[in-house]
Amino acid sequence: MKLLISTSFTPYLHGIISLKVFLFALTFLMTSCNKDENQEDIPVAQTSIETSENIELFEYNINHVSTIPNFRGESFQLYVREKVKPTILADNDLEGKVVLLIHATITPSISTYDLDYQDYSLMNYLSAQGLDVFAFDLTGYGKSDFPAPMNDPCNLSTNDKTRLGVEDCESTYPYLMTTSFSEIDEINTVVEFIKRTRGVNQVSIFGMSLGGIRALNYTMTHPSKVSKVSVQGVGRYLTLDLTPSEIPASGAPINIVTEQQFLDRLTDDIYTPDQRDVQIHSKVWEVLRAIDVVGQQWGIGCSRHTST
Repeated sequence: MKLLISTSFTPYLHGIISLKVFLFALTFLMTSCNKDENQEDIPVAQTSIETSENIELFEYNINHVSTIPNFRGESFQLYVREKVKPTILADNDLEGKVVLLIHATITPSISTYDLDYQDYSLMNYLSAQGLDVFAFDLTGYGKSDFPAPMNDPCNLSTNDKTRLGVEDCESTYPYLMTTSFSEIDEINTVVEFIKRTRGVNQVSIFGMSLGGIRALNYTMTHPSKVSKVSVQGVGRYLTLDLTPSEIPASGAPINIVTEQQFLDRLTDDIYTPDQRDVQIHSKVWEVLRAIDVVGQQWGIGCSRHTST
């Protein structure tokens, strides 16, 4: 297994990375080029998109038996997205050609890796180079299932209630939602689905920011399933050995970002006048708003994601 780590945050824009940085990290993945017990996989859509490279889009919901504290044993659907050339799918040997992209803290898979704007889709770029590219949403992100406490605005933190302008009601679930271990299990469900669907033994993994930590945590616990791992801008996050004294830990199960917060976080990372496309904020927020219909109904509107 090969590893590439980039710790620079300069080009990282909270879910949007410059294409140059993506290419630097993922050239590593492209050029270095016994099944577990699994749950039932349920394809929900299969569509084709027209591009100059003749790339196909496949979407799936796959069943995952959760290990989230207080939800252990419950089934949640994980949204998985795949882009690949038909000529690549016709290849009988995809070993070394399959990549899984893991999203970061705020933005789920589509807005991070498959934004339909200019050349911002990393999935389009990598699939055009001959890779079979997957991305997915963790529980409580994007198009994957949200545990019930995340659908109740009373479970927001006091600060987030104030920020959104919602009623300060009593929380019914005063705990953090996921753990590093439950996220590892979700990644493993997706990896096993990919292995089974595409007939490979290993996948290459890329993650940025907290997605990089997630990628590294998975690689450390399942090294035989990962051929190459590349991470960018991982920062300083809690590691597996810093387990809280009680699980689930106290806190709010939901984290949110409002449109203004998202714009502020993009602006915080601007170091040169032409670093950020002036349209990128609205393009990403448009996707987040369309995906999280529930969050958009809370006060001034927000995009939700789990607390970990």
